[in-house]
This record gives sequence, C-alpha cells and structure tokens, in this order.
Amino acid sequence: MSREGYTSADDADNSKPAPDIFAASLKKLGGISPADAVTVGDIRFDIEAARKAGLKTIAFLCGGTSESALREAGGSRDLPRFRSSSGRVQ
Repeated sequence: MSREGYTSADDADNSKPAPDIFAASLKKLGGISPADAVTVGDIRFDIEAARKAGLKTIAFLCGGTSESALREAGGSRDLPRFRSSSGRVQ
C-alpha cells in the first residue's frame, strides 16, 4: 500500500494519547479541519488523542474497553457492537 493511503505511528512524534497521529492524518488528507473530521476509537487513548486534536469521536464498543471508560474519555457517540459472524451492526 502506498504511504499516501494510511497514517501509522511512524508519522507521529508522540504516541497516543498525544494528538500527533491525528494531526498527521489530517495533514495527509490535504489539511482537513479537525472540526470537519470524525474518528472511531475502541480504547481510551484513541478518544483522548482525537479530542485533543479537535476531532469528533465515536466510541466503538468491541470489548477491549468498558463503555464507561470510553464515555469518561469523551467518546461522543457509541457505535453498536458488530456480530463476529456476519459483520452486521446489532
């Protein structure tokens, strides 16, 4: 895959919960404003880093982190759990 198609930890000076990875992603996407972006995260550090970067957040409840911990971190919406066998939203 082209390096233009994704952002990884190699693109950030500091790891989450620092917002660096999201700033790098927005820059790669042509300088999109954080106010015009949204991210989905399944752990507290995802939500904290995205909020520090000014992005809207969706908490994905997949079992790795409790719903209450994601809400405390600032997850603004909850994405329902996926069924493991079909991939459909419950």
